[in-house]
Amino acid sequence: MFKFLILFLTLQTASAQSWSRFQLLNGCTIFSYEGKQLKNFPGQRCIFFGDGSFLSGAYDGLSLIDKNSKVLWKLPGHFHHQMNMANDGKRILALSSEVVKRKEKSCRVDKLMVISMEGKVLHTVLSDDLLRQAKLPEEARPAGADLIKDIGTPFELSHFNSFYEIPKISGDDVPAYLKTEGAFIVNGLLHAAFILTPDLKKIIHTIHIPQSLGHQIHDVQVLPNAHLLYFNNMTADSSDLNRISAIQEKDLKTDKIFFEFMAEPKAMFYSAVSGGVQALDDNHVLFSHVTTGTYIYSKEEKKLLSAIIHTHFALGKSFPSQQVKALDLSKFLAHWR
Repeated sequence: MFKFLILFLTLQTASAQSWSRFQLLNGCTIFSYEGKQLKNFPGQRCIFFGDGSFLSGAYDGLSLIDKNSKVLWKLPGHFHHQMNMANDGKRILALSSEVVKRKEKSCRVDKLMVISMEGKVLHTVLSDDLLRQAKLPEEARPAGADLIKDIGTPFELSHFNSFYEIPKISGDDVPAYLKTEGAFIVNGLLHAAFILTPDLKKIIHTIHIPQSLGHQIHDVQVLPNAHLLYFNNMTADSSDLNRISAIQEKDLKTDKIFFEFMAEPKAMFYSAVSGGVQALDDNHVLFSHVTTGTYIYSKEEKKLLSAIIHTHFALGKSFPSQQVKALDLSKFLAHWR
């Protein structure tokens, strides 16, 4: 459906920004900025380094692989949705899973992990511990077909989908909950977003987003200006026959929406189960739709600048794309010609 958005919005070629010379990463597949597939690596989500090594997160473990394809270490586990680096570039932020028994049911819960570059687990917490701290309901829900196949249980208590370290915040009147150095923000679909202490053990602050119906949210991140950027899968004004997604940026100082992207008509942009967003600079936002591709939007001009559909279609995979990011991977690719 979203492909017809181009009938309603004028697409223009993006100006020569620094990020327009970057590559696009979808999972472990690298594309040129124009959407040409360059390289594909093993795993469901990857992080690439300038020395030619890379992290490969998969449903059976997390591995560090060198430029000669040698596995340097592997950490067993079910790794899903998203993997990022901490701000110091020396720690891995990963979402994993664990099966627990709750109320006589075997359920999957999310396992948040901070991991060293040597493969040592530094900090970890289970998502149901966070739900109890926040006094949110621990309700077993049916898990998706892929999760049932990989985990072996039909229920889950949580479905976390993003995990970032909060950057240093600039400006005045910064909310107190953003001032803890080294704190993290994680997002639990259908629950809330949580700001956690650096050891992951305590909730500093819980963020509910009333602009979303039941907190149907992906890829929640704090920007250096104390804004919250996220992919709102189901806006509060949605209905059964008119479901609407949006890219939203909220000023956490005022709790007001600072920027919002919706299609016209609104229901032409809807992603039920996934979605990613990235601030390229103060004006430009990259976002990826679940099936149709990657888009660059100018907040000042209030228009789409690029639509790069091949980042999704070229993969030929049955499962939806979680997100696409623009990254400078030129040094990494120099080792893999």
